[in-house]
Amino acid sequence: MTGLCFARTRQEKNSFRLIRPSHHKISCYISPSVHTVTSSAALHRSTSRDPSSVSKMGIWLSWKMIVASILFLTSLTFSESPDPYTDPTSSDPREEKPPIKISSLQFESVCVNIYDSQTTSNNKKIYFYSPMALLNHKNVASIHNTPSLSVSFAIWNQEVKRNVTEHLSQLLSQQIESSQVKVFPFDSVKLTSKVQSADFSLTNEWRLYDNQPSLRFTLICPTREYCGRVKTQMLNFPKQFEHLQLEFNPKLNDDDCFNDGITISEENKLPAQDNKETMANLEVKFAKELIAIREETKKEFAAISQMFSGKIKVTEENLAEVQQKLEITQKELLATKTLLTSTRIELSQTKSTVDDLTTKLNARTSELIDIGRMPTSCDDLQRTGHKLSGFFSVKGSKKMEMIYCDFLAYQNDKQKWIGYADVKSAPVHFHVQRYSSFNKTETPIPFDFARVNEGNAMDLTSGKFTAPRPGIYFFSFTALARLESSSGAWYFSKLYLNGNLIGTNFVHENNGPVDQLSSLTLQSTLKLKKDDQVWVQIEYYGSSYLLDNGNHHTHFSGFMLEEEIVASL
Repeated sequence: MTGLCFARTRQEKNSFRLIRPSHHKISCYISPSVHTVTSSAALHRSTSRDPSSVSKMGIWLSWKMIVASILFLTSLTFSESPDPYTDPTSSDPREEKPPIKISSLQFESVCVNIYDSQTTSNNKKIYFYSPMALLNHKNVASIHNTPSLSVSFAIWNQEVKRNVTEHLSQLLSQQIESSQVKVFPFDSVKLTSKVQSADFSLTNEWRLYDNQPSLRFTLICPTREYCGRVKTQMLNFPKQFEHLQLEFNPKLNDDDCFNDGITISEENKLPAQDNKETMANLEVKFAKELIAIREETKKEFAAISQMFSGKIKVTEENLAEVQQKLEITQKELLATKTLLTSTRIELSQTKSTVDDLTTKLNARTSELIDIGRMPTSCDDLQRTGHKLSGFFSVKGSKKMEMIYCDFLAYQNDKQKWIGYADVKSAPVHFHVQRYSSFNKTETPIPFDFARVNEGNAMDLTSGKFTAPRPGIYFFSFTALARLESSSGAWYFSKLYLNGNLIGTNFVHENNGPVDQLSSLTLQSTLKLKKDDQVWVQIEYYGSSYLLDNGNHHTHFSGFMLEEEIVASL
């Protein structure tokens, strides 16, 4: 049976000492309170030289008390028990020498303490480091058919061991091998929690520890749904489960961490002599660093001075350049001022010229009158204010006429007639077609779609064109007649204006072959008044009709040639 023993003094409430006993004998190593009296004269002499030595003196005295206690109790212990290093009956050399914490390092969120085991192996010191107890939130598994979870905690790993080895090598200024670093020996581990959770509970069981890198523990849930929720939260929000911690048996009860190589716990401080050497080394180190900082500062200051010197030189050059540009700008400003004066004089002359032209224009337009109608001649144009000769459009008897007017005073014949002006108030033209055959007589042929119908004068459904304005219009109708009878067949295409027949074309077959096809074309130019209607009808005898299909054999188109614009004015 093995175990660990802890003890603390009344004055050092948070300070523990750990002893690893043998298989049959358990003995605790307790540091009693030791008081050392120092004369006031000695204290006065030490503090009078250096006020900062008061704190150092307190440190030395504390170490002296600790060392005296250790030596005193060690001598008592050695007198009662055999020397584990000389007595062949001793089975464990660590029996009377508890591990001493010498440093700490931070690994993720865990403080790893490092101990001198007070033992050797192959003439090399052995060092311990505390286990991590780090939750592996990604390694959570549901136990089959039970409302429970299996969670994993890392006790140690090679990365921690490597970090501890490097830390010791740096701390002790000597090469420490990986074989000299081991996890602090513990017998068993238990999962504990400082927070009571309604989603799960702990088994409160001790697990044997045999130097495994990790251990698994069980969480009991009310239902499997609770376990699923806990598993999801542990994967996504691991910080919520930092209250889950491992309790080791035997307990170390040492949660203090070193800060910058100096321990917070009083009992783990180095001896006074080591502290003096450390302080001396620190003073030398600080002096070297101070000298290095001073030299580095000088170099940086010299570099900064050189940099600012260069920038000042560049600034002076830029300032000289700006001054030169300013002088040039001043000269240009004077030249601009002179030019502005000249421009002001020219503007005054231009204003005088404009005033003269305005006077002349007013004199020429003072006789303008309103003739009350559209101009029909050059005289009308001159009376309405036209003074410049040129081509003009005037109102004729039926159409717009183009004339040339010469308004010079010495010309007797001012007007020369050029011709009619083709002026339309709006465009009118259409082209419509059919998709299928037609055989109804005495009915306007309807159409299926319009290729173009500018002015919307053609109605597809009724097949009638309505003249929107008076004028001259042109119409063209083309169709394909089918004659099926062999005894005799007649087919007629007829153009109507307001119900009156305007023109006809026809095809006739008598005793000819059956199923004859014939193309017919009908064209006409008509003078229409506003709202006159034009359409096409068919008439036939025998077995014949107007043939059409997707090839579009039927075409009806028309457009306005001339518009009697005077009637629209």
